[in-house]
Amino acid sequence: MKKKTIILLIIGLAGLTSFFYFQKTQKNTNFHFPKRHEEFKIQGLMWRSIAYYYNPSIYSEIYNPSANERLVKKAKNVGANYLLIRAFYSGTEEGKLIGDDRKAEESLRKAIEIAHNYDIKIFLSPFIESMEFWPKRKWNLDVEKWTEKVLKWARFAQENNVELFAPGFEMAIIMDKEEAKKWFKTILPEIRKVYKGKITFAEIPYGEQWEFIEKDNVFEGYDCVGITIFPWKDYDGEHDLRSFEDLKQHTQKQVELLNDLGEKYNTDCRIVATLGMDYWYGKEPSPEIRAQGYNLSLDVLKEYNVTGVFLHLWASEHDQLGESREVEEMLKTRWIESEK
Repeated sequence: MKKKTIILLIIGLAGLTSFFYFQKTQKNTNFHFPKRHEEFKIQGLMWRSIAYYYNPSIYSEIYNPSANERLVKKAKNVGANYLLIRAFYSGTEEGKLIGDDRKAEESLRKAIEIAHNYDIKIFLSPFIESMEFWPKRKWNLDVEKWTEKVLKWARFAQENNVELFAPGFEMAIIMDKEEAKKWFKTILPEIRKVYKGKITFAEIPYGEQWEFIEKDNVFEGYDCVGITIFPWKDYDGEHDLRSFEDLKQHTQKQVELLNDLGEKYNTDCRIVATLGMDYWYGKEPSPEIRAQGYNLSLDVLKEYNVTGVFLHLWASEHDQLGESREVEEMLKTRWIESEK
């Protein structure tokens, strides 16, 4: 009798486990979200921007379950259909990479699952901040070590059904130009071996380094062409913005270049991998200025039929715009269907 009871308990526990797993993996239908208006095929947002650099608590701070749920709901409520997630690393003068891959995998896996449960797709990339590599070269990069990380995250992307992947951001200025020219060509077929989704590059198309590597068609075969846009203008050595006309002209110039790249590499997938705003009169723009600037830039992107965009700072979150909802409200006017 005891044996029969134990067997029934095991069967019951197995049934409960299966039930809760089924519930966990179903699309979330408990919340009503407004209907999305498709201005771009990819209406993307940055997941988090709490730090440009890796720190030991970064994943528990920005990818904890309650924060994930809250952010994804905000993204749905403004009409986004993609979120950009990064695996963070810091570098050193000697070329080492500093990060916590175990914690990163655990945290990003949960974040991706939540996003997918809300029908939001994922753009994933390993990330190391370019500011320390260019133009002063404070850090160096061991290209072999970076390649190992890229392929590791490409495998992770495949395992977790990630829809879009980049082998880093702004690698064209992080690496030595000779290294970069070779690397962009050789890394693509290696990624293809382990990842079956779409692959994009995400670069700043600026300066001699870019011209050197791009003239050799190093991006041949990538599914999407992607650039980052952080408009600036040089005022007596101060690189910032002082008018919306400056911003519009810079964005137009970069988007024209993006479309030229799309034609050159024969792809209709043309994305602004990050759209941000640098300094405004020497300091971070206010949320109100940022909302106006993004709105103007999105007008330009729409005019040039860009496939998609990922906005940098957008959310009323402590690591982004504090309590301000200015950008969120602006996005609703563009990416949410009118209830008329």
